This record gives sequence, structure tokens and C-alpha cells, in this order.
Amino acid sequence: MNKKKFIFIFLIFILIRSIIYFYLNIQPVGKIFHHWQLLDKGLLHNDLLKSILYLHTQPFLWNLFIGFLTKIFSANEVYISNFLLIYHLALTIIFIYLINKIAVSYNLSNFRIYIINLFIILNPGIIFFENLPIYAHTIFFLFSLSIYFSFLYLKNKKIKYLGLFYLCLLMLTFIWSAFNPILFIVIFIAFEIITKDNKKVKRLIFLFFFVISLLPGVKNYIIFKNVSSSFIGYNLAMHIHPYISGNPCSLSPSPIKNEDEINYIKYYNQNFKIKHPSIIGPISKYNNIGMIYRSNLCKSLVLVFLKENPIIFTKILLTEFASFHGQWLIDFAIIEHPRGWDQIYEITKLFFKHDNFKVFKQIVNILFMFFIYYYLIKNIIFSKINIINKNEIEKI
Repeated sequence: MNKKKFIFIFLIFILIRSIIYFYLNIQPVGKIFHHWQLLDKGLLHNDLLKSILYLHTQPFLWNLFIGFLTKIFSANEVYISNFLLIYHLALTIIFIYLINKIAVSYNLSNFRIYIINLFIILNPGIIFFENLPIYAHTIFFLFSLSIYFSFLYLKNKKIKYLGLFYLCLLMLTFIWSAFNPILFIVIFIAFEIITKDNKKVKRLIFLFFFVISLLPGVKNYIIFKNVSSSFIGYNLAMHIHPYISGNPCSLSPSPIKNEDEINYIKYYNQNFKIKHPSIIGPISKYNNIGMIYRSNLCKSLVLVFLKENPIIFTKILLTEFASFHGQWLIDFAIIEHPRGWDQIYEITKLFFKHDNFKVFKQIVNILFMFFIYYYLIKNIIFSKINIINKNEIEKI
């Protein structure tokens, strides 16, 4: 795609985002420190490095980034939120540029390229998370960037692209606990099977990034005797909370339960000598010592449930995956949503209140999304590959 066409797409993007921001009034919420992904504003502003050191609920990189912004903007949440909006818009523009580079490499028609761009520019999920000051849009971008570098590596077989791919994956493991270092092993095995060249160099690059990805876990084990994020227990238990009596894994309003205070204090005194405010009391919000205690309890409950009810557990995960495609607006907007999203939120909430249509909606969502995925993959992304294969067969 030449510069004129890309500038045209860029202007369309600016026009659409201007309408969304100024006419529809969909804007950032203007507050960020109530999200459980972050430590308290005071800790990030006044004691950033030690607070990051004692962070155990979340990987450290997003908190480090927001901590620097907190210092730069003197802890003004409105300024930080506005900066994140510009940052998110920039990530979307870069993403559009990368998608167009891949599309051009397949010699797609202008019509197909414009369809792809409109699909991205008008995507409600992208618009939603651009205005939400959490790490979701950064994760989306880094994941997309990793796919782009893997595409370049498989196409050109240049080691630098493999290194950049692993770098993206490393940053993802430092931002979101769902990207576990185990993914490095899975991807390494996949590359070993797919590509046969430069095996020694590939293995050295893998070991370098894999060892670095383990360092936060080593730190957590040394300090807290807990390798994984203490959010893991909650993430697992959220799928089966209706089956757990007393709902001991609730996140709202805080993992601290008054009736368990004695247990927390006992657990703390037996295992820790650290007195830093990031882990001792309510000021630390979701990073307190009670989080580790309750997360371990939740993990135990999930393992027992999984052992006794493997089929039910699998069914729950599949059902939630099915509903996720069509109900993302409700799933994420219940806690917080950008300003101006209220009307869309209320209409969608009203629609999804009809439980009698739940299974039907999930089936429709799956079929609809399957059609989109099938069309994009078969008729757009791999169309040029099919043409090349056909020409080669005719030559033979």
C-alpha cells in the first residue's frame, strides 16, 4: 500500500475517533487507581521501586509504567488517563499499519484491504479498550506485534524477528499473569517442529528469554514462598464460584474479610518479616497478605472441584468461552466503562437479561464469529497463498 492510501486510511481513523470522542462523548473514565490491576496511587507515587519489589498479585511491568506516569503527572489521574488515551490511539494506529503491511505482502485487492481496515477501525472491542485505562489494549497490541514478528520470521527466516517475537512474549508475561512462562516452552516446541534451520541459535535465544521470564517468579518465591501470581487462585475460582459454599473467593469489595483477620495475622506472623505498607494492610488493596492466604485457599478448592467434577469444569469453561464472544460488553462494562458508553451499556444489558435466550444467543454468537473468522482467514488472509499454490500445480 502506497503512502497516499495509508494516509487516507489514517484520516478515516481520525474522523471516526473524533466522532466517537466528541459527538458520541465516549471518553476515558478519568480515574484508574480503583482497578485491581494497580497498586495504590500513594505507593506508586512515593515508593515505586519497593512497591514493585513486593508486588505479588500482578506482574510488575504495567504497575511500573503507571508508576512512572504517576510521578511525571504528579499523581493527577485525569492527566494520566488522557495520556493513556493518546498512548492507546497510537497503539491502534501502529496495529493498523502492521496489518496493512501483512495485507500488502499477499497482494490483496484495495477493496479487501479497506474491509480489513474498517473492521479494525469500527471494532467495538478496540474502541472500548482504547478508552479504558487498564492494560487490555497494551496486551492486544503486544500480542498482535508478536504475531507480526512471527509472520516475518517464518517468511524471511531472519533470527532478529525471532528475538523480537520472544521480546513481545516476555513483555506480555511481565504484564498479565495469563501469559505464563510455560508458553515459551510451547512456542519453542512449535518452532522446532515448523522450522529446521539455525537450531542452535534458536535454542540460545529461547533460553535467554525463558530464563528472564522466570525471574519475577523466583523473586516471589524468595519473598512470599509463592511462585505464581496470587491472583491465580481467584482466576481459577471465578469459573466455579456458584459451586463453592459461602463464596470465599469473592473479589468485591476486597479480599480482606473481617472474620478472617485473625487467620491473616497468624499467617503473616508465621511466614513474613516484611513491614512494607504494600503488603501489610488495607492501604495495599489487592496486594495485601490476605490475598496470598485467600488465593491459596481458592486454588485448593478449585483443585478439589476439578478432581471430583472434571466434566462439569470443562463444560463451564466451554460455556463461558461461547458467551464471551457475544457478551464482552456486559462482562467488562459491569465493573467500569468509559464515559458515554452508558446508553449502549443499558440497551445491551436489557437485551442480555432474557435468560431464556441464553443458549440460543451463545449458539448464534459462535456461528456468527465462526463465519467472520472463516471469511477473514480463508478469503482474505490466505487468498494469495491459494492462488500461488494453484499456479504451481498448473505448472507441474
